[in-house]
Amino acid sequence: MQKHSGLKRLLKACGYSLSGLWAIFKSEESFRLDVLLCLVLVSAAFALDFDAVQKCVLIIPAFMLLVAEILNSAIEKCVDMFTENYNPLAKFAKDAGSAAVFVCLVCIFVCWITVLYSKYA
Repeated sequence: MQKHSGLKRLLKACGYSLSGLWAIFKSEESFRLDVLLCLVLVSAAFALDFDAVQKCVLIIPAFMLLVAEILNSAIEKCVDMFTENYNPLAKFAKDAGSAAVFVCLVCIFVCWITVLYSKYA
């Protein structure tokens, strides 16, 4: 099998990434909800009167939520592929992935409260 390089390799990698995004979007309701939340938050950040730094503080955590959800879903699929019965290590892996998503949600909340308070208080 021939390995690709340069621009062709980059285009192939982008194709794989888009395929992965589409697969997770189709199969994971939690990811679809996170995408919706991200769209709302990004739209609000641009619609409201925030400067560039404030917009970044509000938008970046929303995208980090999507990253965490993608990784959480990947962990869950890998664990499910290798374990059928209860396993404390499998539970730990799944709970840790879920915790990463939760921490991102808390970060979003803290960033929005902080920026809104500093802007309007």
